[in-house]
Amino acid sequence: MGPQALSAGRPSLAPQVNTSSVHGYDQRHSQDEQEQEDDFTERGIVEFSVEPEATPDGGYEGWAKAGLPLVAKAELDRLAPKRPSIWVTRRRPKIDRVACPWLIRRFLDPQARILFVDPDQVINVARESGGVPFDIKDIELSHVGERCSFDTMLKLFGLEGEPSLARLALIVRGADTARPDIAAEAAGLHAVSLGLSALAGDDDHGLLRQGFIVYDALFAWLRFAAEERHNWPAKAA
Repeated sequence: MGPQALSAGRPSLAPQVNTSSVHGYDQRHSQDEQEQEDDFTERGIVEFSVEPEATPDGGYEGWAKAGLPLVAKAELDRLAPKRPSIWVTRRRPKIDRVACPWLIRRFLDPQARILFVDPDQVINVARESGGVPFDIKDIELSHVGERCSFDTMLKLFGLEGEPSLARLALIVRGADTARPDIAAEAAGLHAVSLGLSALAGDDDHGLLRQGFIVYDALFAWLRFAAEERHNWPAKAA
């Protein structure tokens, strides 16, 4: 299994909606799933829905031919055996809880359902929904030492060997744990993330939509444009 939306080629960020899905899951969901969704709605549980995604250019084959790491499918199936998968975390995401859904949607399951709940309800909702909890204390997908949940996911799913993702993890870690010294871009990501959070208020859906653009851009920069420099006056082409 490889990345679902960002390929070995240069990605296009044209909005693209998968018409087979509504609210991030297949329209053919069962009556039980519909009742579960209605229950979540009544309880105010926020679910991240369909997202504009980068258009693949080379997709799985291009990624594999480039020798880039593929997702550790056994680990993914162990944690999230059903598709679309469900992932549960705390409300009001800012940095790590934007980076992790981006990784999930872009590399693990493009139709994944992301649920945001009160912190004390994460485990209960994960159990009820069959979802995977992340970025809370005392669970598998969380901070380990100085490393963020994003780092943990990269390692578990076999993606930490991809150089651009590894560098992105360093930026996320610096921004999320008040260590701007470990990556020059960390302070910028911290500022942008908190600014988006201030603009979004309680709209976790809207924050992820905007945040995904930031992470798509960072990943594209790391892969294709990190060596590009700008100065003034500009040199003639």
